[in-house]
Amino acid sequence: MSPAPIDRTRDAEQLHRDRSRAESFGAVAAEYDEHRPAYPPALIETVLAEVQAGVQASAGCTPEVLDVGSGTGIAARQLRAAGANVLAVEPDPHMAAVARAGDLDVEVATFEAWDPSDRSFDVVSFAQSFHWVEPASAARKAWDVLRPGGGLALLWNRFTEIDPPRERISEVDERHLTAVGSARPSENREASVDGLLRGIGFTVERRTFHEDRRYARDAWLDLLFTYSRYLVLDDAHRTAVRAELSALVGSGGVRIENDALLVLARKPV
Repeated sequence: MSPAPIDRTRDAEQLHRDRSRAESFGAVAAEYDEHRPAYPPALIETVLAEVQAGVQASAGCTPEVLDVGSGTGIAARQLRAAGANVLAVEPDPHMAAVARAGDLDVEVATFEAWDPSDRSFDVVSFAQSFHWVEPASAARKAWDVLRPGGGLALLWNRFTEIDPPRERISEVDERHLTAVGSARPSENREASVDGLLRGIGFTVERRTFHEDRRYARDAWLDLLFTYSRYLVLDDAHRTAVRAELSALVGSGGVRIENDALLVLARKPV
């Protein structure tokens, strides 16, 4: 008998209040680092090029980046490889330990409690993490630590399963947990963030970066089960969902389109 469904409905704008989900990643930190995808290189290059052009700094100055909710440092490593100095802030010590193993400078704290100690930055980035903070206070704190001309960069990989289609995958999900399907939490946050940022004083623009990806069945399932909506399930529900999704996908794997989103908010000079 399949386990009874669990109602995990959450208002996406209040997802940061669901600490069981926000704090679920540390137990799978190694798997998270192994399976979560990097961001399109063009997106990373755009963040640094666009912001560096607006910062009042000497030509050739290395951009200083604060990466918030850095997790295991996936985006932070990309930003560093692209030429930035990166300080990561991550609340979970297990995730931070993996990031440090990648030779990143990490301070363990929530962004709300983090002490900037008069430091300032050219970029404040949130890579797949802005929905884990209270948006208004986080945006104001980012404003405070940004240098004139600097930018707040909100990054999301946005995967849509094409084959099998998203709708069929969502049908499986919804038999076991709610608030899963075509409207994922970060997408709702993306739709509402522009007005908030403009109200603080930022200028805001959006850019998308398209990728086509294909995953073997087990690789896709391993990726999927690093997301909080699955991590908070008990063993019976997790096993049932994985078995149904495995059967749905079969040996053909999964074809995915990624329309990665960059919301770039600039602080005036």
